[in-house]
Amino acid sequence: MHSHLITIEGRVQNVGFRRFTAQLAFQFQITGYVRNLQNGNLEVEAHGDETMMEFINQLSKGPSASRVIKTIISDIPFQAFDYFEIRY
Repeated sequence: MHSHLITIEGRVQNVGFRRFTAQLAFQFQITGYVRNLQNGNLEVEAHGDETMMEFINQLSKGPSASRVIKTIISDIPFQAFDYFEIRY
């Protein structure tokens, strides 16, 4: 099991990035959450197996209206989530 805290910097708010992330998480069977941060970045806590790297690769590209400048990935302890949620 892989567990990461992912911070995405750039034009990532008000461009459908949270919905994009939730759709990817469903596709790649990732659990956790995505939320906007007050500093304009996006935070993703992700837990999954062998599909994690492809999930992260797609996040680094983002939806078409976004502009990802930087993706920061940190390993974190596993935390059980039943699903992937968009947090507001």
